[in-house]
Amino acid sequence: MVEQQFDRLSPLEKNIMYWLTSEEEAMAIFKLRELLPVPELDLFTAIKSLAERSLVEKSSGKFGLQPVVKEYVKNQFVGQICREVDKFRTTENLEELKLLRSHLLVPLEDIDKSQGDRDRSMLTLFREKLLSAREPKIPSVVSEQLESMIGKLDQNALQDVGYAKINLNHLLKELKGN
Repeated sequence: MVEQQFDRLSPLEKNIMYWLTSEEEAMAIFKLRELLPVPELDLFTAIKSLAERSLVEKSSGKFGLQPVVKEYVKNQFVGQICREVDKFRTTENLEELKLLRSHLLVPLEDIDKSQGDRDRSMLTLFREKLLSAREPKIPSVVSEQLESMIGKLDQNALQDVGYAKINLNHLLKELKGN
């Protein structure tokens, strides 16, 4: 049932779901407004639509996802990012990294924390999916590929790279066990 509803979502609704998935805690509307550069009315309409479908729940003025919905969206999110990484590795076209550039794999407040201090569930899932899709399934080989991608991202303007470099660096730390 979640799959059918998710497939019917607008791009904005999916973006909201992805942001809510990447955060450990429910998110206030003002934080979503900061993250999503869309007209306020569009944002409110999308959140209302998600709530009416029981995909988003509101509690204490903040929006979050039910555990089952969050797990489904997290798997969709990570799967799409893995596909983007594979496309970027072959094409070196920055446009292939849509979600990796526009969304974080770690909660906003955890960007500068050491790996031991943060919930690694999203990064762990991303690492597992990347490794399972590769031959050989050796973390050091995947790490080298990610380091190469980071080097290619360094050749682009920061505003074009978005969150991609931050995400890949966190994943690299996860693969290396740091």
